[in-house]
Amino acid sequence: MAREGIELARRRSGGGTVYHDRGNLCYSFINTVKSHDKNANSELIADALKSGFGINAEVNERNDILVDRKKVSGAAYRLTGGRAYHHGTLLVDSSLERLKRSILSPELRKISTKATDSVRSKVMNLREVVKGLTVDKVSHELERTVRTKLGISEPVITIRSADMTEEDIEEIEKLKQVQQCFPRGKTSSS
Repeated sequence: MAREGIELARRRSGGGTVYHDRGNLCYSFINTVKSHDKNANSELIADALKSGFGINAEVNERNDILVDRKKVSGAAYRLTGGRAYHHGTLLVDSSLERLKRSILSPELRKISTKATDSVRSKVMNLREVVKGLTVDKVSHELERTVRTKLGISEPVITIRSADMTEEDIEEIEKLKQVQQCFPRGKTSSS
């Protein structure tokens, strides 16, 4: 991973391994524990893909989103202090070769955690189904669907790297320290 300039970070929600590049879209739902419904959230994402782009997306028993039996989205969840969050990724136009190399990297075997193990799955980009699809187009459709189905009139919050302040970037740099990224796990150099 280091050879390819891929940095390692740890999600506080646990979950399996996730690869990020500019060709995938990250989403989050933040609710109270009482109103948290990961199934409904995943169905909402699948509905956006169906209604906006005609993609036959379905949610499996693990709440992964599949197209033609291939995974296009995985998610993780955390319930803490009366709050719940559910976040995931959508493969729109990611480098699947880099994804494969990074997830199978020997560097990952040096890390022990209490997180849920990744379930290896065949994956695909949404752009394989809809030519010309972009992260921005999917982002706008997700926002439209969420606002419509949940009756939200104000804009859904989105953060893009271009929106980050110098202070935001400094905070992210602090989080890159491996010891902070693995609070319950440990790394080994062997």
